[in-house]
Amino acid sequence: MSKITKELIYKYASDLLIGLTVEENKMVLDEFDIINEKMDEIANLEGISSIEPMALQDSVDEVALRSDVVSDELTTDEVIANASNKTLDAIVVPKVVE
Repeated sequence: MSKITKELIYKYASDLLIGLTVEENKMVLDEFDIINEKMDEIANLEGISSIEPMALQDSVDEVALRSDVVSDELTTDEVIANASNKTLDAIVVPKVVE
């Protein structure tokens, strides 16, 4: 795995149009150091290479998956009727992104 550097964090932040301060960059770099330490600990566990990765916590044979069938659809009016804050045919929710 390649080493995460402050320059790489700045590059990725720039690619994602995120402006990072020097303090934020250091915080992200420190978090990656912790993640890398934990990954190294896991990689050095005895016998870890003989364990196969899991796709599901249980085997597919033991999981009873339900069929994906649409039933009892609600109309827009029924959904809006239960909303505490509404306008015309929409539910008003708080703004979460500036």
